[in-house]
Amino acid sequence: MLSIGLDLASKGITVSSVLPSATDTPMLRREAVEGGNSLQFQDPPLPPAAVARAMMGLLDRPRLEAYPRLSESLLVRFGTLFPNQLPRLMSLFRRKGERGLDAYLRGLEAQGLARRTAAGWELVEG
Repeated sequence: MLSIGLDLASKGITVSSVLPSATDTPMLRREAVEGGNSLQFQDPPLPPAAVARAMMGLLDRPRLEAYPRLSESLLVRFGTLFPNQLPRLMSLFRRKGERGLDAYLRGLEAQGLARRTAAGWELVEG
């Protein structure tokens, strides 16, 4: 999207991307209980309304990229600036994400949306 945005800017066309990390949706819940990618849990998942606000904000203030939370852009920006350092730091990001995933699952459990089983986690059908 960045390349497309830069290319089309000379033609007067604005291209924007909203880049949230995890968004609290049924799909994310399913992924979380099935052992999905913990890296997306660096921060607590956003409610869909926060992502929608970021999208609407681009109408008033167009730009190439918008992140609903500043912290969501840090890994991306760091990786862009220092790509050779990422392999050394991935274990730190993964551990933080695993803690975030565990907190998310416990939150789903507290809301009655998921439960622990002998095999791990499962969604509560409602």
